Amino acid sequence: LAAPHLVRTLPNKLTVVVRENRTRPLAAVQVGVNAGSRDESRTERGAAGALAYLPYEATANRKKGELQKEVRSFGGTIGGESGYGQTVYNMTVPARHLARALDILSDALIRPVFDSSTLNQALAKTMLALASGHFVMMDKDYIDWLNTELPGAMRATTPENFLRQTGSGP
Repeated sequence: LAAPHLVRTLPNKLTVVVRENRTRPLAAVQVGVNAGSRDESRTERGAAGALAYLPYEATANRKKGELQKEVRSFGGTIGGESGYGQTVYNMTVPARHLARALDILSDALIRPVFDSSTLNQALAKTMLALASGHFVMMDKDYIDWLNTELPGAMRATTPENFLRQTGSGP
């Protein structure tokens, strides 16, 4: 990896890192939040994973589904992930759409809108991903909690079985 061309900390403590690579006409924007599963209590397990995706559901300016549709309309992708100490939100777009990407990503992170039903669905998806082996950063406490709170989740053979066992799906 090349060294960043610019690293600045803004007055609001946001650190901006710019790393230029002109090999492709793409722009990638990442926002890292120094909070992850290490910051969850036992009763909050899975929250960081759910919060990695919830901002993309809807915002004060974009209804449910509009954000994803808008990003796809100009060839962009969005995503989020959480780990032990950080949650990362990202967007990759054709470089000519960088301004739009910054507008959409800032809207998602500053003005997210979701209700308890959407939160519960996101938590169920997080547990499904965990039970399916998609999370690699699981500590012993997390596994113990999962086995206590959702017996059999770690042994679920398919996503459908896991959803059925937890009452979250068909």
